[in-house]
Amino acid sequence: MNVILDHKWAALAGVVIVLTGFLLVTEFAPRLGVLWTRYEALQTHQDRLATAENWQHEKVAVSRRRQQLRAAHEALFVSVPRSDQMSAVIGELQAAADSAGVLVLEIRPEDRGERTAYDVLPVHVEVEGGFNAVGDYLARVERSRYVMRTQRVALTAPAEVPGPVHAELDVRVVILQEEAG
Repeated sequence: MNVILDHKWAALAGVVIVLTGFLLVTEFAPRLGVLWTRYEALQTHQDRLATAENWQHEKVAVSRRRQQLRAAHEALFVSVPRSDQMSAVIGELQAAADSAGVLVLEIRPEDRGERTAYDVLPVHVEVEGGFNAVGDYLARVERSRYVMRTQRVALTAPAEVPGPVHAELDVRVVILQEEAG
């Protein structure tokens, strides 16, 4: 009799297992599929929001940089003598920075002093970039089509490594006067 009861319980356990499996397959699996689809949709939406937030931060950063450049541009052209020579020198310094991959923070012409058969245009320049890029910039300034001599260089190491190196230079640009012949 115990054997018959054991078989009845075993049969009942088998039926319970089959019904549980049937319920899992017919009821819960589709619901899990719907939940997974919703989860993926939420993840996609969250990724889009994160991307939009990043773009917003980039937009703010670019807007700030544009304002800084505009202010620097206005300050620069207030102090720059209105001459083709100075414009050409500034263009040459900026082209060297672009080629070397450094960021020009400031180009500030200084008082020329006395005029003779040639002009000596003193210019203060501040750039920022990688160590090798700053070195490349200095070499490009020295190889310029103008006679440019770097009088002083001050390098400041970055606060965090790796980071940009800050360089300040005083450059003397020699330009012959046209009427001197």
